[in-house]
Amino acid sequence: FIEAIKLLIASPTANLNQVSTFSKENNMFLVEEKHLESVLNTKVKALYNEKILLEKNESHLSRRKKILYVSDNRFMHIIVKDVCLNHSIEFQEAFDAEEALKKLETSVPDIVLTDMDIPDLTGLDLCKAIKHSKVYGHIPVIIYSSHKKTDVYEACKAAGASDYYEKNMNPKDLFAKLESYL
Repeated sequence: FIEAIKLLIASPTANLNQVSTFSKENNMFLVEEKHLESVLNTKVKALYNEKILLEKNESHLSRRKKILYVSDNRFMHIIVKDVCLNHSIEFQEAFDAEEALKKLETSVPDIVLTDMDIPDLTGLDLCKAIKHSKVYGHIPVIIYSSHKKTDVYEACKAAGASDYYEKNMNPKDLFAKLESYL
């Protein structure tokens, strides 16, 4: 850290106007001798905290994204799983709403993609349950179904869904839509 900090130590007799100009041009800090230890401690702590924050952000950005796909249609699981694996997205699956809610308790995904028509609860009900949770409410939920968007879009938004997509979308388009939320 010491190498990262440029200090110009000013004695009480120094011409502060000249020193200030020099320090601005050379990205240096002007510090009086009597305050040197305090300034160093403060600056080192700030640099350390900044480094930790950057590392956390890089870790979050570089980690593999995770999706939870919920549908009772096994064929659709194959298609969505293939799209995810081809784009290095970790794929988790559930075949009904109760299974999805149990999976959320053990592993929090970056996004939930759910079919509208699933056993137990509907995709709308699952979305509402997720969005009303203090723990999972931040997770984007996308509802994916064969219903026409114009028929169900408002109900999906009212349930808290981030978006709605029709099943007839090709896999490349599906990934593009998912990527915007990941």
